[in-house]
Amino acid sequence: MNEHELKLGDEVVDLWGHQGVVVKIVKPDVPTIEDHGTIFVWQSDRIEYGADNCEHYTFHNWQKVLRLVNENKGE
Repeated sequence: MNEHELKLGDEVVDLWGHQGVVVKIVKPDVPTIEDHGTIFVWQSDRIEYGADNCEHYTFHNWQKVLRLVNENKGE
């Protein structure tokens, strides 16, 4: 299986069924407990998240929490 490199604009869904679009990715040079990177996902249906509507996920091992919505579609 090829590892997909997450990129801006990817549509993702989390373990809890919340869908959104990746709008920012902060990758650490070397992931640590303190700096594990951050994926910002804009979720238009969740307006209670404040001004940016972004949920934040760790970049390190993101595949355990996020799934690409269109990963099985032909590109």
